[in-house]
Amino acid sequence: MRIHGNDYLQISDIEDIKLIMPKIYKRLKMSGANAATFYTIEGLESPIGLVIILYNEKPKRKANILPEIQKLAVVLDYKNLKHK
Repeated sequence: MRIHGNDYLQISDIEDIKLIMPKIYKRLKMSGANAATFYTIEGLESPIGLVIILYNEKPKRKANILPEIQKLAVVLDYKNLKHK
């Protein structure tokens, strides 16, 4: 819910979330990532998914992929769109 409320969550160092988000920390640690960014995929009526970008090292700047994610949302939320 924290991610969906903000549209994205950037984690520059996964060690920073070890205590506050232990489940996400464990999964990122298992993947070998040292940093990650989570982007919400918004449907017409509610969030319908996440795009997760994993980094080996701290990203130098935030990627601007929100417009591309919204294109993906149209495909993933097609059932709701075709009934509107």
